[in-house]
Amino acid sequence: MKKRYIYILLVLLLTIGGCGYGLGLGAFYLPYIKTIYVETFDNKTYEANIEITISDDIRILFNENGTLKVVNSREEADCLLQGEIVEYRRQPSRYSEEDEKIVDEYKLVLITNLKFTDLVKKRVLWTEQNFFGYAYYVVSGPRVATQTHVYANSETEAFPLAAADLARNIIDRTIENW
Repeated sequence: MKKRYIYILLVLLLTIGGCGYGLGLGAFYLPYIKTIYVETFDNKTYEANIEITISDDIRILFNENGTLKVVNSREEADCLLQGEIVEYRRQPSRYSEEDEKIVDEYKLVLITNLKFTDLVKKRVLWTEQNFFGYAYYVVSGPRVATQTHVYANSETEAFPLAAADLARNIIDRTIENW
């Protein structure tokens, strides 16, 4: 009988210890963090006004997610997300089958540096360098679609897709600890 109780206790301990996610810096761990202010990102690239689209996309996705309420000023916020766009990169992704010097497809990558701050306790919770989002676009040749990539027909069409991907990644990075 004693062995049975030890066995049950051992199973329970292993089950409890192995299940779920670890406690991060999340809503249950930091219950006082309920609001966020997203500063308009600094744009360190030569691409005009991309910081507006990226910052707006992040605010919209935080609102849709509902974990944190987006507020309009730093004074109203429990936490702060700051970022800088450090690179707007077009990188060849696929070359023409007829001429390997001709690019058929590009990957548009938006690279940022991020900082997430607890304004209540006045401490940085995390920073992330070279954090990115991307989208693909076709410039010539056949448009090839896959299950893992969304393709645009031009760089202009690819930018909002890359900005949305970056915003999703930032929300996931922030909320994964919640």
